[in-house]
Amino acid sequence: MEKQKNLFDFAKKELSQDAFLRWLFENYNCDEECVRAAAVDLLDKLGIDTHNINKIETFSQRNHIDITVYVHSDDTLQALYIEDKTMSSEHNQLKNYNNSIKKQIPRFGIKKVKKVYYKTYILNDDERDRVDDAGWTIIKFDDIAKFWNKYLDSSNLILRSYAEHIKSIERDLCNTERCIENNVIAWKSYFEKVLIPEAKKIANCSCGADFTRFGYSYMWIRPEGYREGYPYLEIRSRDCADNAFAARILTYSLNEKKYPNIRQAIVDTIDTNGKTGVFKPNKGQKKDKQKGVTRKKYEYLTDDEYIKVFRAVVKEYLDIMNKADPK
Repeated sequence: MEKQKNLFDFAKKELSQDAFLRWLFENYNCDEECVRAAAVDLLDKLGIDTHNINKIETFSQRNHIDITVYVHSDDTLQALYIEDKTMSSEHNQLKNYNNSIKKQIPRFGIKKVKKVYYKTYILNDDERDRVDDAGWTIIKFDDIAKFWNKYLDSSNLILRSYAEHIKSIERDLCNTERCIENNVIAWKSYFEKVLIPEAKKIANCSCGADFTRFGYSYMWIRPEGYREGYPYLEIRSRDCADNAFAARILTYSLNEKKYPNIRQAIVDTIDTNGKTGVFKPNKGQKKDKQKGVTRKKYEYLTDDEYIKVFRAVVKEYLDIMNKADPK
């Protein structure tokens, strides 16, 4: 028989992580010693005084804050506010939360406040600056991983499963191998650590990688010096699973004023290459935004074949853009 699958491999969204954290805190005084210890340990980690606790209450989305935790100790009330993120980013909501928290302090007689940004992924510099500017404490992923590594052998299945889930994220963040499955974190790491450097060997180009809310990660490539608003090459993790490959030349968010004729120029250039080219014009439903798609259906590629195809696609995209938009 196979090893039992991890619940958190299926429950990856922030609401699932919210539920786990609330479950843990509200079991601070349960009949299972390892759960009690983990709850107190995490509260300590997040800056809460855990001496003489006699009651813990948790709430979801109170005043839109992901998790609110009230920790009662004799006559003292501490409040822990957690903004919980997996792969999404802070979008300037923390300062609004600060206003509602200020109103709660005198209303409930709160003696101590801790505001924590708990993200089980890496923060970029802009996000880190926004969180710091709002006065919230960032719990870095490295610290989260180190904390939960202590519970990989826990006798409690839920604790152990969450610890294993965090460990798997830690592994995926360091991934340098092409994945068979559409593992969005592992693919993003592969894009950043392997394919982007490979693209830069071919020519000077701007590259990046990110997640979408549609269940895949992706990388993009533009000629060096061009930013958003210019046609770009996109490669998606879900198109590369199962040893496959596909790529698209996209004109989403195109700067129409700056590049008024470039869509047709891309199509004309692809047509000029004929059937010997890597790309064909997209004449389907999304033809206005997806100007070129890989002509061949690449399947069952070895790692060496994958890199070879990737190089050919990048070279032809840059050649198409050079001809469609001569400098």
